[in-house]
Amino acid sequence: METSLSRLVAGPADVRACLGRLRPVEPTDRHRRVEILVERGAEEAAHEVAKVYVRRGLTVVLVEIPKDFEGAKADLNDLLKHKGTEAVEAAVAAASPFTDEGEEDDRPIISLDGGTLDRATVKSLQAPTWLSLADPAKGVFQRGERLVHLHRPPVDPSQAQGKGALGIVDAGASYLKLRLSQAAIFQKTGRRSGPNPDTELVGALMASPQLWGGIPILKGIVHAPTLRADGSVLDRPGYDPPSGLFADFDGATFQPVPERPTPAEALAALARLRRVYSGFPFATPADEAVLLSALLTALVRPVLRSAPLFAFDAPKMASGKTLLATTVGCVVLGRAPAMMSQAEDPESERKRVLSLLLEGTPVVVIDNVERPLQSDALCSILTGQDRILGASRMVRVPTAATFMATGNNLVVAGDLTTRALVCRLDPGCERPEERRFSVNLYEAVPQWRGWMAADALMIVRAYLAAGAPDLGLPPYGRFEGWSARCRSPLVWLGMADPCVTRRRLEEADPVRDQLRTAMRAWRTVLGIGTCITARALVERLDKDYNDAALSLRDVLLEVAGEQGRIANRKAGRWLARHAGRIEEGTRFESAGTASGGVQLWRLVEVG
Repeated sequence: METSLSRLVAGPADVRACLGRLRPVEPTDRHRRVEILVERGAEEAAHEVAKVYVRRGLTVVLVEIPKDFEGAKADLNDLLKHKGTEAVEAAVAAASPFTDEGEEDDRPIISLDGGTLDRATVKSLQAPTWLSLADPAKGVFQRGERLVHLHRPPVDPSQAQGKGALGIVDAGASYLKLRLSQAAIFQKTGRRSGPNPDTELVGALMASPQLWGGIPILKGIVHAPTLRADGSVLDRPGYDPPSGLFADFDGATFQPVPERPTPAEALAALARLRRVYSGFPFATPADEAVLLSALLTALVRPVLRSAPLFAFDAPKMASGKTLLATTVGCVVLGRAPAMMSQAEDPESERKRVLSLLLEGTPVVVIDNVERPLQSDALCSILTGQDRILGASRMVRVPTAATFMATGNNLVVAGDLTTRALVCRLDPGCERPEERRFSVNLYEAVPQWRGWMAADALMIVRAYLAAGAPDLGLPPYGRFEGWSARCRSPLVWLGMADPCVTRRRLEEADPVRDQLRTAMRAWRTVLGIGTCITARALVERLDKDYNDAALSLRDVLLEVAGEQGRIANRKAGRWLARHAGRIEEGTRFESAGTASGGVQLWRLVEVG
């Protein structure tokens, strides 16, 4: 059958409709009404075509051939030829507008005809937006430079909570095809017509982040109430456009947080939180403050550009370090936080951390650290740098995760010492694992999280409601926002300054110890201001056997040794890496170059 639907022109609209071929009329001001003459036996096909036009916003009239007309072909030409114009006008006048009595389909229609890929891509970008806002749990979001969706894994029988944690997953081509086909009707004329988007369109959409302006931004998932950037409380489940956060409380209920808590209410909230941890042997009041600041940080981390690492340290195992870190995660997540072991090398660590950030993991614990904790990747993440080297390229990903670490006599080394706080526990007994406690916090905290989260947020809001008074605290560079929301509120209520514990980490830093030892020995062996190359320095140390020379030689063997000897190049790189760092009033610095372009080094006094 060549033609199922004849052509009828009414006003400015020119409609051609045939089986397998359909060019919908754009619903403009001049094209709002279409009349179609229905051939006998083609009523079903005519209804399908009419549905398409109705979804485009046009008024459709199906004009039937008069029953008393017995023309051979029963089409428009025969009707005009045998009955004349008056018969056609009478048939049109007798027809009524078409209505789709089936399930209403309000999906927009997007044409996939050749030469329209750019327009189709732009129109398609509106479909995920509509779908995300209508049902965010099934929608598409943009996160960094990726399109993602939310996914809840199957139930893990080993978890008492039952439901798996909601996570973030990349929206691949197959997923986008599925969601786009639910949000719009994609139409292509000719033999390859079909209702779904093709691979070319999906590829263009995924490769056009500059056009994603209408797709909602997903900054992360929160499992407990948190604060927005303006200080208001986000306490309703679902997607929150102002913050870009998706709240998934998993059925948990939380006590409301007053809009303007008083100092008295904040003090009462602080007292309740401190009672939960009253059985822990904090070495100093500042150590207790580190724990509470970690709890505040984990709750408001999504609005902070940066936040320090929280280390939990003790002289012996079974002192409660991992329990403290776990309770912080339980308040924020309703379950234990993500645990990872200390990586063997920087590459493995970077891959693990990147994977957790891509999944949107809010709290990460590096458990049982045995070697000095030193990490360039963590240094970048803690200070809010969102570009991380992936498998083959730099990946932009939100870094709003709270990182904690536990270890016995834990040592933090290098630049990480300026980005970490430490909470030290000292049980003061030989067998801390035999201590008895009145409450099992592993079981109690998940039940108490409803009021614990509210009390922690009340402390922050009370400080903000009081005008965030200046307490004269020393600045904490790179963490000013954290200091204003997680450090100052505790000090305002009489707690010790958690940043006091930074000095303990710095004093135990092996890199700092190496530098100080080398600088003292250099001053004795070479003096202040003496210029020397790394090669000449090594040659001199091989000839000198006084205590200072031996001390400097030991340091260089430790940082630049190869097969029992000091490698000149490694020694030079070590000096370059620490040039300008001031320790005990001195620093190494470049002194130009010797003959042949070899770098000269010297020790100078500062101030």
